[in-house]
Amino acid sequence: MIPEGKTNHPEVPRGAYCYTIESVTYGPKTAVNSMMSAVFGEEDRGVATLVTTPCPYWGRDESRPEDRSGFCRYLDINDWTHETMLWDRIKECGINTDSDALGPGALRLPGTPRR
Repeated sequence: MIPEGKTNHPEVPRGAYCYTIESVTYGPKTAVNSMMSAVFGEEDRGVATLVTTPCPYWGRDESRPEDRSGFCRYLDINDWTHETMLWDRIKECGINTDSDALGPGALRLPGTPRR
């Protein structure tokens, strides 16, 4: 976690991940997508492809196995020496993760209707 008093970082993406979703495009519909859409009572728009902007502190060491390749420059930690999920771009810092402070619907995919 981040040091006390070092919590004002607007450059760090909001939410639980080390990226901001900029846009979503939808491709072909699949049987799995159709089934999941039915389970959640949502419209089947097809396979979603996310366009993201990574956190400026996040990175990946391509020379390492995928599930041990992520790192955070801000915290100076990585997957190969710590048990983290940075490789999957899941935050370890705790910065801007409070969804209640973001307002209703802030964590929805762009173009997804409010419930």
